[in-house]
Amino acid sequence: MTSSIFSGVIPALMTPCKADRSPDFDALVKKGKELIAAGMSAVVYCGSMGDWPLLSDAQRMEGVERLVKAGIPVIVG
Repeated sequence: MTSSIFSGVIPALMTPCKADRSPDFDALVKKGKELIAAGMSAVVYCGSMGDWPLLSDAQRMEGVERLVKAGIPVIVG
């Protein structure tokens, strides 16, 4: 097999929270854009680290949807 599915640097992205501990999806997208602008190839969201077990399915899906709509390459864990 010679083709590569993944290449470059792909950091895990945690979900920022507001003061009331709800997910801050605007800050999530902002951080994703910053990482891509800094040369990252993509981001991993809802992988095996961080706060993903504390998010509801709807919150996880909203985070993924927001990243994708912003044009950020994302691997969902």
